[in-house]
Amino acid sequence: MKKDLRRAFDDRLKYYRSQHKTAGCKITHMVGVPMIAMSFPIALFNRRLAAQFQAIGWFLQFTGHYVFEHNQPVFLEASDPLTAAAALVFVANEWSRALSLETKKIPALPLRTMPDSSLN
Repeated sequence: MKKDLRRAFDDRLKYYRSQHKTAGCKITHMVGVPMIAMSFPIALFNRRLAAQFQAIGWFLQFTGHYVFEHNQPVFLEASDPLTAAAALVFVANEWSRALSLETKKIPALPLRTMPDSSLN
């Protein structure tokens, strides 16, 4: 059962990635998906703010797909927990890549020694 669930999730994530290739779509999702996810706990304290997070998050999602990607959101095809999980993992991976400093390391500058006469 675990392997079937894992395989299903991996397939969903692979498909999700295939539908989110352009930089514009990725950026809108990097902001929109977290807003949608955060709206649920926010709703416990402030329903109006949660509704605003939902509206802006979904606006960004649709903008990413229709303006940049030229396809429809995956959620219109499959709105299930695996798709939601795939969206969160996709966005976490994109944020990780965006914030990673491992891709370009800055070379250290050579140190110059000061002449002994400067110590006087």
